[in-house]
Amino acid sequence: MSPKLIFALILFLAAATIIVAQPGGRSDCRTGTSAACHCPRNYKPVCGTNKQT
Repeated sequence: MSPKLIFALILFLAAATIIVAQPGGRSDCRTGTSAACHCPRNYKPVCGTNKQT
């Protein structure tokens, strides 16, 4: 593999990790709650002040 391809792959993986780890990312309902959403057992997050999906 070329060094440029390896560098691009590392950047892509780092960006994907940061996006998923942010509040509001995909992992919120895996822990049960997040800062902005309540995540019931059916894993459909209820977000916002009016608690609508």
